Amino acid sequence: MEKTLIEKETSDAVRQLRLLKFFGGRITRSTQEMVTLANGIPYCFAEVTCDTGSQFGIAAYGDEAAEFHKEVDTMKQMSLLITTRT
Repeated sequence: MEKTLIEKETSDAVRQLRLLKFFGGRITRSTQEMVTLANGIPYCFAEVTCDTGSQFGIAAYGDEAAEFHKEVDTMKQMSLLITTRT
């Protein structure tokens, strides 16, 4: 089965984050900035808490980390806009 264009261009970590968000998850903790590990590999982490109380940790490494970090920041900003809207 061939993947869609979106799946081909999106990392696994970003897909997981979007899927959890779709099912009522919200980002409750994340790395503030991109982190470089001692071995020189970029790293980013986000904790997602679902409405049921279940928590999931998603980590991205290497090339995937920059895309994941950008997605986390975007989702956090969107969440802030939704909760502060009057």
